[in-house]
Amino acid sequence: SGQGNLAVSAYGSMHKYILSAGEKRMVDNGHLVAWTSSMKYKMKLASARAGIVGSMTSGEGLHCEFEGPGVVYVQSHKASVGGSEGRPRSGSSSSGGQGPLGACIGLCTAVTILVLTLGIMGAIISGALDFDGVP
Repeated sequence: SGQGNLAVSAYGSMHKYILSAGEKRMVDNGHLVAWTSSMKYKMKLASARAGIVGSMTSGEGLHCEFEGPGVVYVQSHKASVGGSEGRPRSGSSSSGGQGPLGACIGLCTAVTILVLTLGIMGAIISGALDFDGVP
């Protein structure tokens, strides 16, 4: 808070939404730039009917729901994930990465490997598995 000049930068165009008391606006969290500090807001799934998995695999993810009165500033483009200065990484798509479905598959694979590894280690420690051929 305070008074003075402020320089703000955004990807693409910046849009200002003035919300009256009780008015609501959903904004993709990747497009948020600034908002009035006294505004009420909640994080929500973008596709609430599709559930967590449906929302994440749709590419939408999370949104912020703002309630007026106040001002919300949004940018027209998202920053490139992992890119430099808005440019995608070499060898990646223009969206800047593998996308939410690829990230979800990668995470599920990593968790599966971790669970299997911990299960095998637990069996070895408890003596259920013995590598000398004698149970």
